[in-house]
Amino acid sequence: MAENLGVHVFSGDQSKTKRLYNSFVRQLRQLNPQFSLREIELLESPAETVSREFLQSRFSQTPKETADLLEASGIILAFPIWNFGAPGVLKNYLDRAILPGKTFSFGATGLQSALAKKPVQILCVAGGIYDSAQSAPFAQVTALGHFLGMKVLEPIFVQGLDLPGANPDWAEIEAQVARNAKMFLEA
Repeated sequence: MAENLGVHVFSGDQSKTKRLYNSFVRQLRQLNPQFSLREIELLESPAETVSREFLQSRFSQTPKETADLLEASGIILAFPIWNFGAPGVLKNYLDRAILPGKTFSFGATGLQSALAKKPVQILCVAGGIYDSAQSAPFAQVTALGHFLGMKVLEPIFVQGLDLPGANPDWAEIEAQVARNAKMFLEA
């Protein structure tokens, strides 16, 4: 069985993102005890910043981040919303990983993606409230997955966690986690 990849941003042990991610992984392992996962915590081991040197060398060698995605059978991205968007460490990781000629190319028939059909699950938490999933701060990450022909599962987005009196319905969240974990394994 090929290994899956979990890329996440946790601010600490009490991270709400970590709670959601751990719930998802626990559900995956309950459904499939042989579920294999390699994890990358971007705040502990961030990718090098995209630089001029990186941009000039990216076609002569395959960056580690690109290899991570190419080798994974499925991808889980878990992150909080910081200042109305995904954390910069995640954006930087994706900028280093998604490269023309490596993860995708354009041919006579259009886009050809080395990541096509791989399932990707986005787990996202926010302290505030956002209008809709279409304008949600994780929309750029979702759009990237769709562009690459990945099987983007419905994001699990828990919001409003830092508002006074916030009391998320974790039973409903766990039900969505269970549904999505099953879809992830079936993809």
